[in-house]
This record gives sequence, C-alpha cells and structure tokens, in this order.
Amino acid sequence: MVTTLAADGSPGSLRAAWAAATDGDNPESELDRIVFAPSLSGTIDMSGLGDDVLPLRTQDPIEIVGPGADQLTIRGNSADPIFSVVEEGGLSGLTLEHGMPALLIGPRPLSPAFVVTDARLQMNPGSGANPVIRGGAIRADFAGVVVENSVFASNGSDFGEGGGSTATTAASRSAGRCFSRTRPRAGRRSTRGTRPGATSPSATPS
Repeated sequence: MVTTLAADGSPGSLRAAWAAATDGDNPESELDRIVFAPSLSGTIDMSGLGDDVLPLRTQDPIEIVGPGADQLTIRGNSADPIFSVVEEGGLSGLTLEHGMPALLIGPRPLSPAFVVTDARLQMNPGSGANPVIRGGAIRADFAGVVVENSVFASNGSDFGEGGGSTATTAASRSAGRCFSRTRPRAGRRSTRGTRPGATSPSATPS
C-alpha cells in the first residue's frame, strides 16, 4: 500500500509499492495491485525524476486504485509517461498530470480492455520532438481501453492528433467523460480531443 507522498523509493512510497507489486512473484493470471491509502492526500511529485525511473512500467496485469481524483495527484516530468502498461487491468481514483503521455497502454490484445474510471488527466503535453508520442493524456497502441466518469483537461498534442487520447489500431469506449481545453496544437483538430479514426463503439458525452 502507498502511504506516503515521497517519490524517492522509500518504504510506503509509490516507487517502492510498484517495485514490490511488479517483482514477478504473482502468477501471470493474477492482477498486481497498487493501492493508495484512503487517507493519502496531496501530490506525489515525480517531476525531478528522469527516464531511468519513469515510466513506472509493467508487462503484467495490474490494477491501480487511488483514494479519489480530487484527493491525490501524481505529477510526472513532462518528458516520459507516468505509467506504461501492457496487460489488462485498470486505473481509478487518481489525477495524472505532466506525463508524456500520462498513461501509455499496449501493445496488447484489444480484449479485455484496460479500464480508466473516476480519474482526471490534466496538463499532459504532447511531444514537440517525437511524432510518435501523441495523445497527451492517454496513448493506446494496438490495445483496448475503456474510459468512464473521467475528466480530461488542458492536455495537448503537437502533431494534430489526440490532445486527450490517441488510439492506434485500437478499440476505445468512453462514457460520462468530460473534455476541457483538450486539443491537438497542430494539424487537423480532432473531436473531443480523441484522434480521428479511433474506434468508439459506445460514447456518451457528459
């Protein structure tokens, strides 16, 4: 369990919990779990960490459970993803900001999808140097993703695709989402910050 706002890998920190949960001891069929203490409030500031630490990466199924998006924020370094996941699982109850992107998903089978619920993704920039990194908040490569009851605000993309999210050969579905000031900064503008051509079988705007 994550019990401290420290970003230094000390006991109770997110980095320590991530290392323990993704150490490979769990059977492949079981979800690794990162759970934040219900009382934890504030910002885990990882802005000073380089690509030797970020992204927090796993190729195993994982569930990341925060105490509430209005209560806990994870701040990235504006140069690397905060989380990079490949298998099924989900993320809930967190605000993610200053990631590039905040959440990188795939490549993986389209089903079962990775599920993002009750989250806020804000101020996540696209890349001004690398056209591969698009989708300021979420990038899904060859992956299924479901977004529910979440807010995208002030995210960007320098290459005209997916200020909020980009889905490449992917299946995406969203419900109850809200986009605010989330758009690509160059090229063709995309609807609600999602890359044109992304598959949305069922989308219910809030």
